[in-house]
Amino acid sequence: MPGQFRSSQWDPALIVAQIVTMQCLFYVGLGTCVAMIDFILGYNRSLSHLFLYQVPQPHIYTACLFSTYLCYCQR
Repeated sequence: MPGQFRSSQWDPALIVAQIVTMQCLFYVGLGTCVAMIDFILGYNRSLSHLFLYQVPQPHIYTACLFSTYLCYCQR
């Protein structure tokens, strides 16, 4: 099917696959960031950091700013 990049047909399997892919990319990125912050600050790494719903404490914001600063300094 050359030349058929955009199909006009409804493809629910494609939509579900795209949603699952985006969720996976989000959690891999989040996990990488949390692992880096935990490593830098010396916290124990745990999956509960990713899946607990709670308001982040101020030290988390400091860690995010610090890790962002480190990333930009390495350029």
